[in-house]
Amino acid sequence: MEPKRKQIRVLNNEYFQAKQKEARLQAKRQKRQQQRSLLHLICMAIMGLLFTYGVIRVAQAYLQIKEIKQETVVAKRELKRTQAKNDRLKREVEQLKDTDYVQKIIRSQYFYSKDGETIYILPDDAKD
Repeated sequence: MEPKRKQIRVLNNEYFQAKQKEARLQAKRQKRQQQRSLLHLICMAIMGLLFTYGVIRVAQAYLQIKEIKQETVVAKRELKRTQAKNDRLKREVEQLKDTDYVQKIIRSQYFYSKDGETIYILPDDAKD
């Protein structure tokens, strides 16, 4: 038994043509809408990437600023120590210009004595 073939004929009248035209327009609209949606999605993705890049750059800048501030604090402390040491050394230089002071240092550190002077070392001094 052979299957019956159904013959389908399309009526080619104004109504059918209008419906076909409307279907083609609807398909074009849908395609355009899909393209617009894709374009919007791409634009949003690009904007998201740019925003993320900006946030990362700001975070990096913030971390660099924080690191530089810490280095500045350390450098300021070091400067204060160096200035204090410099001031102490300047005072010492001024004192070394005084002959009495120099003689006192030489006698106390190197155990030099004046003529006729005797130096006694006490037990507490021996530890030094």
